[in-house]
Amino acid sequence: MTDFNGLKKAMDRPEGVNEAWTRLDRDYYGKVEFAIQTHYLKKLVKPGESVIDICGEPGRYAAELLRNGSKVALAALSDGFLKKAEEEIRRQGLAGGLLAVKQQSPLRLDAFGDAQFDHALLMGPLIFMDAYEERRQALAEAARVVKGGGLIFLTMISNLRCVAEMFYVPNLKYRLVALENYSKNIGDILLSGLNRDAAVRELIAACGLEIAVTYGTDSAAGMAFDKIDEMADSEETWRKMLDILIKLSADPSIAGLASHTTYVLRKPA
Repeated sequence: MTDFNGLKKAMDRPEGVNEAWTRLDRDYYGKVEFAIQTHYLKKLVKPGESVIDICGEPGRYAAELLRNGSKVALAALSDGFLKKAEEEIRRQGLAGGLLAVKQQSPLRLDAFGDAQFDHALLMGPLIFMDAYEERRQALAEAARVVKGGGLIFLTMISNLRCVAEMFYVPNLKYRLVALENYSKNIGDILLSGLNRDAAVRELIAACGLEIAVTYGTDSAAGMAFDKIDEMADSEETWRKMLDILIKLSADPSIAGLASHTTYVLRKPA
């Protein structure tokens, strides 16, 4: 089972909060993820609608939704994340749309009632959970607080990312060892990690949710994440590349190759 106390302590450290806040704009690869997620959020969430951001980045996507006219509640395991999020939202003059800021476990959103929000963001917490039942409970809890017909943005790491990173181990002689060890345990990893598309879809169905949209959170950039800074050698090139990556992100073959996949789920009316 997941050590949520240990996870909270790690997140609450100043360096943990800073790492989470800067992750999406410290390089062009991070900016790709932020731009693609923001593209779909603005496309699918209408101004004036309410959204609960559950244990995600410390206010980055919440701020964009607020800027676009949505009303947002923040729920996070980390007090540090919540403090940072609220500080940044107030600094940007967006606090007028902030509905609530609550320290909550993703497994129990006790501060919120049934069908309270139009939509929910679950873009991160399931990645850190070790057990299937925890992931099912977190997804079911997100569905509980969303109205019928509402959307849940669920982000998962793909197995391909785990395999691809084996080839970036600095010491060459350990790359094959790492990959061999991964393949020996792949049955356990696939079952407990729920990173296969089929396993994620089974989890979604078990919670009575429907898939409305699927996209690769970093599109084709996930296959060359260490080359994106080099490719974005001018503002014009960066914009062209970003437009292409956004267009490719919903292609099923690209979504399967991305390091993260976001499933936009609809709660039946």
